[in-house]
Amino acid sequence: MTEVFLLGTFHFMEQDRDVFSENMQREISEFVERLAAFQPDAVAVEGAVHQQKAIDSAYSRVSPENFGDTDLMRTSTLG
Repeated sequence: MTEVFLLGTFHFMEQDRDVFSENMQREISEFVERLAAFQPDAVAVEGAVHQQKAIDSAYSRVSPENFGDTDLMRTSTLG
């Protein structure tokens, strides 16, 4: 049997929210912990077809050791 976990969220970079604030980082960390506990085989990310290469490139540079480095995550990695 295949289990599916669906998540809907705001577009992180298109809101007036500081996703790098202490509170938001805590909420994101909690979600990541819950997702890790689910142990998905795959994660799908919504994006426009013309953005696929940029998304793939950004995610190939993501390393769990870098998650705490907000400057890196905001600029050269995903932002």
